[in-house]
Amino acid sequence: MKKLIRAFLFLSLFVGIFVLFDQIFRWKDYYYALYPNTATVAGFYKMEKNTVDVLFFGSSQGTTAFDPQTMYNNYGLRSYNLSTEQQSLAVSYWLLKEALRYQKPSAVILDVWMCFGNKNPLNSAESCVRKVIDEMKWSRTKKAAISDICSVYPELLKESFYLRNIRYHGRWKSLGEGDFSFSQLGEKSKTFGFAPQGVAWKNGDFSPIAVPEGTKAAEMQKNMEMYLNRIVDLCKENDISLLLTKTPNRSWNASRHIAMQDFADKHNVAFYDFNTEELYYSSGYDYAKNGDGHLDNSGAKKVSETFGEILTFDYLIPPEDNAQWEDSKKWNAHVDRAYELLHITDFSLYLDKLSDLVNDDSGFTVFFACKDECTAALNDTLLQKLHTVGVVSNLKGKTRQSFYAVKGSAEQKEQISKQSLTASGLLRNGRSSYSIMSAGFSCGNDCSIKIDGKEYAKRKRGLNIVVYDALYHRVVDSVCFDTYSGLSASR
Repeated sequence: MKKLIRAFLFLSLFVGIFVLFDQIFRWKDYYYALYPNTATVAGFYKMEKNTVDVLFFGSSQGTTAFDPQTMYNNYGLRSYNLSTEQQSLAVSYWLLKEALRYQKPSAVILDVWMCFGNKNPLNSAESCVRKVIDEMKWSRTKKAAISDICSVYPELLKESFYLRNIRYHGRWKSLGEGDFSFSQLGEKSKTFGFAPQGVAWKNGDFSPIAVPEGTKAAEMQKNMEMYLNRIVDLCKENDISLLLTKTPNRSWNASRHIAMQDFADKHNVAFYDFNTEELYYSSGYDYAKNGDGHLDNSGAKKVSETFGEILTFDYLIPPEDNAQWEDSKKWNAHVDRAYELLHITDFSLYLDKLSDLVNDDSGFTVFFACKDECTAALNDTLLQKLHTVGVVSNLKGKTRQSFYAVKGSAEQKEQISKQSLTASGLLRNGRSSYSIMSAGFSCGNDCSIKIDGKEYAKRKRGLNIVVYDALYHRVVDSVCFDTYSGLSASR
């Protein structure tokens, strides 16, 4: 009997350790990650059943383009963005099939970037496939997805989807804080799968694509075309309007446009291409400001507002109030306010925004560090605005002196001196650290603002400012205003 008890305890311990290691070592992307892949899928399961009217699918270009909160705020449309990094159309198909177990959407919007290319049979990195499939709940659908995907791409061992440690045990060298915080994946997605970007991925000149007569259609990757057909059939079976789209991308071309338009015409589905003249101009999109491929926050709003109008007036999807999207308004406003900073070059307006951020206990911390000279251009109005941000020291007349300040709900420090100054502290309840240094013209002529060991200060003459967002675990802006002369902004 004792041997049986010991064997049972040993087996229970072994299983417990195995399950724990499985949770620690698997890939995890949280809401604060650049692309919150696993949090997007896990958070979807927390949505109230049959409350989502619109589902978005696509690669990382979709995660940065489709903002459900904008759709709700402006049109009352309840949507969720199920786009994930390098999302293969095979993954899109099975993720849609899984989503239909919990929601009854009226429309599905699919970005078609991944129809082209030929990385491998699934046209996607293995990690990007696993991040989605691993996060799906166990069901017949998940088992069928694993079997199907592995039959298309045999190098993905079927067993490794069931016993994930087979594939992930080598990650022990790169484990970080997030690997031990997997309980957060049980939370609802705060942005409904949208990945807001403060800075656009690429910028540049753009002219809408022209489609010369006789242009040959590009060839879709065969497996992707197969799964796109399956997505069309699945939507028709469930009486769902399928809208194909291509969000703004300068690498898109006339041949790909023709291929997708031909496919859409053949299958009697709509195709909305933001790279053509009509949608590019009507949406108000601007490549020079909003970026290329991975859109900035303001660019995503333009794309999302366009789809909000299309779905409301062309597809007659009615608005409906829902507490899930009402409750998330504050969180999304937090993101919008942070990213507004990036577009402000007027020092007075910038200080007004900083005052709003640091005085509402919203998780922002602002770092100031002077290099060379940072007081000559500060008039009484600007000095008063610095005071509203929390700066207590009177900088008037403190020519070429050192000065730093740390202002936020968790930290309040500042000092001014004729000598070089340094300070350090902790953020996010001790999970992140910072160090700050200021040296005026006569005592070093330098400055530094480091967070978790990484330098963020521009280290230029004037007042260097870094804004850190504890909720998103990231620096949202780094700028230097030449407060010695001219008040110009450098980013």
